[in-house]
Amino acid sequence: MSKNRIKKLVVAMSLGSLLSLTVLQPISAENSSVSNIEKKSPITTVESYIIETYSDTQNSEGYFEKIGYEVVSATTKIVEGTDDTIEAETSSVSDFYSNDGSYIKTVIKNDHATNNYSTGKALVKNQNVTTSSPANDNSQLASFIKNKDTFEKNTLDTDQQLKLSKKIEERVKLLPDAESREVKGISRDELEKVKQKIAEQTSKRTVSNTTSDSFVDTTLPSVADQSNFSTSSSMMVSTCPSNTNGVESCGAWDNYYRHNILNGDFTVQVLGHAGEDSMYSRLHGSIGTDTAKATRLSTFKQQINTYERYIVDDLEAGVFWEIVGWASALASFILLVQGFGTGPVGWVAVVALYSNAILTFAGFTSSAYATNARLQISKNAASQLSNAKTTHYNMLYNFDHNYGSVYESGF
Repeated sequence: MSKNRIKKLVVAMSLGSLLSLTVLQPISAENSSVSNIEKKSPITTVESYIIETYSDTQNSEGYFEKIGYEVVSATTKIVEGTDDTIEAETSSVSDFYSNDGSYIKTVIKNDHATNNYSTGKALVKNQNVTTSSPANDNSQLASFIKNKDTFEKNTLDTDQQLKLSKKIEERVKLLPDAESREVKGISRDELEKVKQKIAEQTSKRTVSNTTSDSFVDTTLPSVADQSNFSTSSSMMVSTCPSNTNGVESCGAWDNYYRHNILNGDFTVQVLGHAGEDSMYSRLHGSIGTDTAKATRLSTFKQQINTYERYIVDDLEAGVFWEIVGWASALASFILLVQGFGTGPVGWVAVVALYSNAILTFAGFTSSAYATNARLQISKNAASQLSNAKTTHYNMLYNFDHNYGSVYESGF
């Protein structure tokens, strides 16, 4: 289950280039095709994977905590109706383990949702049961934990997909029935307004640089030329942190760090603090001999490294251009779902609590892209970005920026 680590293609990406992502049409996705969507036929994805598990809410210190791991088998079926509706059914069998790999429980779920873009309403049905016996193969879990992986997916051939799908279906049939209920969905007008807001804000962004430091977001290829995106095996992977002449750097969507490991100087930046979602906050300092300051910087670096890894490696942003628009909206604190907060914390709540989450994710990416695994990964990515912002605030609060700070409009 190990990933092929191929040298990452480094191509500068400006946030302004995200404008082309506001038209959400899939160009590729595993186990599906564009022709399927045009014919309004079901897009079905079968997945088997291991993923980190984070808490659904922040602790008293403002962090989403890593609480263990999930070994999951799942199917996602999405159908785009001819009457301006979209329907999804996700079935999953998830074995939960603690941080040390001890088995906790198994949750079997079947979630069905139909979103009507014309009315902005959704009809949802959620079935689930908790059992006390693991249902999935956990033979790779020990190495996953040892290697500090974030997400690992099994490659399944057609026969394996059919067998796993049938196994999941058999378990789902035994679930107790549940009543369907109507909830707030997302309308076509709301979707277009959010896409337009993304376009307006990204076009106004300023270039992130200073006289002494500069950082170019090299996480992804430019989306101005979609030929840069490929479904071939030669996909980009995260190389965080990159190291040039003793200066480590990493980041995505205006959240980044630069750290001179030779003299201790650093620059750390995030976009958005409470009440100031459109502002850059950039800190300059040196860790010197201050161990507490060094610890905070190390924590921030780890969180940004993991955030990029989720985006580049696990959500495969260098392969599927659909994800870039969603990630930009997340970093820009654009309200994606009415009734939930903005930014990373808001998206964690959407995935954890909103019954129409998978179709919302499909609306901002594509029907071919949205799967059970990617929805979970998106939640973890948001958790890490939120954690990095919390650490950045702690660095500001403790005056780690002994060289000064910059606070300016991002868009």
